[in-house]
Amino acid sequence: MEMNTPAFAGFRENFEPQKILGMPDRPYRQFKAVSKSGLDWIDVSPAHYKHVILDGNAPEPSPAMITGSAFDSLLLTPKEFDRDFIVAPNIRRGTKAWEEFELQAEGRRIIKQDDYDQLQAMRDSVMKHALARSLLSVGEAQVSYKWQDPTMGVLCKSRADFVRADNVMIDLKTTGEGGAKADTFGRTAFNFRYHVQAAFYSDGAAAVGTRPDAFIFLVVERDPPHPVAVFHIDEELIALGRETYQRNLDTFAQCYAGNRWPAYPEEVQKLSLPKWAFTQNA
Repeated sequence: MEMNTPAFAGFRENFEPQKILGMPDRPYRQFKAVSKSGLDWIDVSPAHYKHVILDGNAPEPSPAMITGSAFDSLLLTPKEFDRDFIVAPNIRRGTKAWEEFELQAEGRRIIKQDDYDQLQAMRDSVMKHALARSLLSVGEAQVSYKWQDPTMGVLCKSRADFVRADNVMIDLKTTGEGGAKADTFGRTAFNFRYHVQAAFYSDGAAAVGTRPDAFIFLVVERDPPHPVAVFHIDEELIALGRETYQRNLDTFAQCYAGNRWPAYPEEVQKLSLPKWAFTQNA
């Protein structure tokens, strides 16, 4: 598809792909490019993407998102944890003492002491898991990629949790009780489009000449005893993820070219028994 659009958030001529180590979270988020979370909004509808991303209406990070980011930092970049997070003392929100504490935080994300204790227990569980500990032994944490999709000309970005020295990409996932069981995580992975993430991140690394030899999810449950599981996503599922994200990028490119961001179809849609219902009722 030929694009005749000016340079903007998402398009640029002759962009040189980049691999960046140690890039803080804020400048990464400020870089104008399509991310995996943006692809997810496009998949809901272009109208949602425009409202959330282009119009700047992204919701505030949920407590679960903040603790998830804190866990990544505590496990992978512990020296930088205090730069980005601060543990709240036992004081009530809305009080003068809390207001003074917020000033002391200086923009760092606040997590409760109970949550911090939980994160430490989760970290300890990962480090006691022989395979997980080995996977995180040698490599680079928080590796950012910026590249231009060769087909659509769309600027893209991704941030890998960990890239091993032997060229294996690892993504950390936290989940609820029982969520690390293979069948449960399989459903979660498909529903949250983790296969799209694996394909998108892999292609971002390939753009700078280092396509991962494997993509692994390291999953830890938030609830005691904080079980850990490791999953290798196969090539067939990555291929489906690639097909899906490229379709999302094509939708973005067409919407941007015409400055038209539709929501759902405006005609009557047929509602049928979904495929999963046949399996449940078998």
